[in-house]
Amino acid sequence: MEFRQWLQARTGYQQLLDRYLHHERPGGASWSRVFGRVLVLLLVIQLFSGVLLMLVFVPGVQSAWPSVMYIQSQMTLGWFVRGVHHYGASAVMIVLGLHFVQTATYGAYKAPRELSWWFGLALMALLLGMALSGYLLPWDQKAYWASKVTTSVIGGLPFVGRALKSLLLGGDQYGQLMLSRFFALHVAILPAFIVLLVVMHLLLFQRHGPLRRYPYRTNPAKHSQPYYPFQLVRNQIASVITVGAIIYFTFKGHGAPLDAPADPSVVYPPRPEWYFRFLFQLFKILPSDFESIAAALIPVLVAAFLIALPFLDHEPKMGLRPRLKFILPIIGAGLFIAGLTVWSFYDDLHDVDFLRSKASAAKRAERAYAIAQQGVPPEGPLFMLANDPVIGGQDLYRRNCQQCHILHGEGERQAPDHTAFASREWIMALLEKPQANRFFAKTDIDDMPSQKKLGQKKLTAIVEFLFSLGQEPTDLPVNQELVEEGARLFQSKCMGCHRYEGDGDYDGLGGPDLSAYGSAQWIYRQTADPEHHYGELNEMPAFAEDLSESELRVLADFLRFERAQ
Repeated sequence: MEFRQWLQARTGYQQLLDRYLHHERPGGASWSRVFGRVLVLLLVIQLFSGVLLMLVFVPGVQSAWPSVMYIQSQMTLGWFVRGVHHYGASAVMIVLGLHFVQTATYGAYKAPRELSWWFGLALMALLLGMALSGYLLPWDQKAYWASKVTTSVIGGLPFVGRALKSLLLGGDQYGQLMLSRFFALHVAILPAFIVLLVVMHLLLFQRHGPLRRYPYRTNPAKHSQPYYPFQLVRNQIASVITVGAIIYFTFKGHGAPLDAPADPSVVYPPRPEWYFRFLFQLFKILPSDFESIAAALIPVLVAAFLIALPFLDHEPKMGLRPRLKFILPIIGAGLFIAGLTVWSFYDDLHDVDFLRSKASAAKRAERAYAIAQQGVPPEGPLFMLANDPVIGGQDLYRRNCQQCHILHGEGERQAPDHTAFASREWIMALLEKPQANRFFAKTDIDDMPSQKKLGQKKLTAIVEFLFSLGQEPTDLPVNQELVEEGARLFQSKCMGCHRYEGDGDYDGLGGPDLSAYGSAQWIYRQTADPEHHYGELNEMPAFAEDLSESELRVLADFLRFERAQ
């Protein structure tokens, strides 16, 4: 017995297949009817790609980001699976919106399809919940701060806001309990209800069938067509185009973006995904006193209108014109949402502070990704970043040094500018004009003379010598002839005021000790105990009691890194 005959005898699949493929479609095939089938396909793709990601993802504040980074960079085709899941979510939102508009416009909420309409509305709410809960799981900066904004809005709701926020967070802190609850929502609770609603929605569709007339026609449809091949071909073409777009964006971005690990102590410009941008812009333009009111009132009014629509529009007429008074609010809301979304992106493109913060966040993410390739320590990604001279040093600098120093235009000018500190250009500018605002103008060090009178050639030699004092084994070589010439000039022109290798300061002026000047060790000593270098001239506080030795080393390496830029 052939396998098909064996399977047919036990399942009767042939009758089911014939019934599915060859049933008549009143009104014939239409491109407007593809969205439901495409949406089901997308949900299946999301399910399978999500399961693959779940096999590797570890939902912990110390492990979520490293596991996503591993998926993105180490796992075979992990970047592809994650990219499909990420861009598939956007595709779900687009197709869901188109399907909603199509069903509302066609009057698919009228009797006897009320239950199907309500199941569709519930499915839409659950899919938005899936997008919101999944957004947090990578536990990177973008996910953390955007989710914090969202939960803060929820917390501002009258009466129930505080309880809902506490339920989502598992308390008052944004941490492990919040991540665990969002993970449970995303992979278990919401998918279970979504599968149930999709099955019930499809069963009701099979019971009632497609609409027998279009809203644009007042007469009954004069013809019908079998589902196969007319509508099936359209469905398949639409599916191929949708999946092709997902794959295109996945390859274009080499997967989904991943920001730096979530760090509550670092300022980040939070922005939600594009499908929540309209809410972000709405709360942005509303006065703060109205945010909680709007957050509570708008969803309630929209939901009430959509739920009541089958009762409001209960006439049997299916034509579009008689139903415009019910359809126009939906169209108007769609245009309003689209306008706010475009406005939000337009504002960001012209917001200098946001663009600067975004560029800084991108550099932080790039650096985090690079150092994570060497392995994330068991202490977690934040420990990894804290001990990185670029990211950890920058964070330490912002917290401890910017009250007095300027770095790349940020900070307060009370002491020398640290931009390109101890580089050739920095040393040359210092020797030429030490009392410039960039250097000692706002300090009590006012007796260092300009060395510009020595001439450019001699100054260049001295600069090369001073620059060579901070050389590390990994640095590019210096001009040895200039270094030797500069050493002779330094001895005759500078050691009257400065100390060097236990010698100098012949005039007793207490100039700073320049031994190993510009090296990581010199910067470490200067930060820990600046009197070691400047003696009585020192105005800088010692940080040895405020920062640990490892933090002082990281900060020194950061400033040393500035010299190489």
